[in-house]
Amino acid sequence: MAVYLSDIHGGWRVFDRDGVKVGTVYEVGPDYVLVQKGVFSRTNIYLPATAITSTDDEQVRLDVLEHEIKDRGWDVPPAG
Repeated sequence: MAVYLSDIHGGWRVFDRDGVKVGTVYEVGPDYVLVQKGVFSRTNIYLPATAITSTDDEQVRLDVLEHEIKDRGWDVPPAG
């Protein structure tokens, strides 16, 4: 099943491969989804479209685990 970024909207919840909440969609870019994590100390995560496996019921599901995200370099905006 293909995932289209145009189907994703701000406010949707983002979950890792095991169903752990990662954060909330803040913005959808041309090839990434900007997710804000945390309540008081917010962290931005720029998820590439390739990391998204599915969307449904205002939720985004990823192919990685939450603790793996920090090692992927997704804390900086994509070039271009």
